[in-house]
Amino acid sequence: MNFSSYKSKEIWGTILKILIIALAITVLVSSFKDKTAGDWKSFVEKVNNHFSYKILLGLLVLAFFNRFLEILKWKILANHIQATNLWQATKQVMSAIAFAVITPNGIGEYAAKTIFFKKIFAKKVVFYNFVCNGMQMICTILFGIVGLWMLHFKMVVGIILMVIVLFLLVYVLIKNFKVKGYTLASLVQKWKQVPSNMQQKVFGLSVGRYVCFSHQYVMIFYVLGSTTVYPELMAAIAAMYFISSSLPSFQFLDFLVKGSVGIFIFGKIQIPESEVLFASLIIWLYNVVLPISVGLIGIVGLKIPSRS
Repeated sequence: MNFSSYKSKEIWGTILKILIIALAITVLVSSFKDKTAGDWKSFVEKVNNHFSYKILLGLLVLAFFNRFLEILKWKILANHIQATNLWQATKQVMSAIAFAVITPNGIGEYAAKTIFFKKIFAKKVVFYNFVCNGMQMICTILFGIVGLWMLHFKMVVGIILMVIVLFLLVYVLIKNFKVKGYTLASLVQKWKQVPSNMQQKVFGLSVGRYVCFSHQYVMIFYVLGSTTVYPELMAAIAAMYFISSSLPSFQFLDFLVKGSVGIFIFGKIQIPESEVLFASLIIWLYNVVLPISVGLIGIVGLKIPSRS
């Protein structure tokens, strides 16, 4: 690469960083104004009246482990692509979170992670990221079905199970149908090639993540004075996460999706709408805004490795 082409790449890389950071910050600020309806003072007063520093720190610890376990998941999988240490996995995950905020369902995360690896590994990176997210979704589905059943949404559970069976039947019928040279059967075969011990570790870490972010809701609702028994509260949280995760959304609209679904689900166990929206806002700040802010800081100093 000659000097001029190198400088051109550096300039375009800097412009791209600025655009991503500017867009992400604009989206987050706009989204926060919508969530608080411009009433920042009321939000702060509610936090001061109900939340001690210990509670806020406890929520921060859960948010930290939520992301740390995600980093560990990715490190395990990335090591099968190329040697990846904990610091490298952290940079990859946090930078990808920032990229994901401006794309539907966080799909930008897939493209973002590929820039840290050589071009020949691009498809492998996308696949292992799919495994990483797929394991988390499996957890959400399993806990969600149990939660819906406990809340007596038995007809909904029946429909879900019927849909799963339908998908299995469709898979049998079209598993060898090719799309750009790929088939469902080849994808399933690739999944099976992931070592079982790796799958178990990633699934275990996915369960750990689920425990972290679900108990943030538990902590907030109990601090706000909820008297709902723990199993019923966990069932409602599981149902809410399952339904909201099934809907298409942008990360910066995560609050709106979970808040809307939460109002319906938590209403079944007599948790007021205002408390549901407040809890969703707090968790959005901890689990979305804070990680994205860290990711944006990482993007500023991001040096894309050679991909040749």
